[in-house]
Amino acid sequence: MIEQLAKNIVSLKKEFEKTYGGKSQMQEIIPVSTSESFSINKESHLLQFI
Repeated sequence: MIEQLAKNIVSLKKEFEKTYGGKSQMQEIIPVSTSESFSINKESHLLQFI
């Protein structure tokens, strides 16, 4: 599962890089909700955004 998540994150970063119009260096992309690509249990989230 971790390998697939890593591949999905790389894919997401590449997609973001193609569409991002800003000049700042991209540091991180953190999914804010679960999806097919990022099916992480809510109990496993590192951060909870309120």
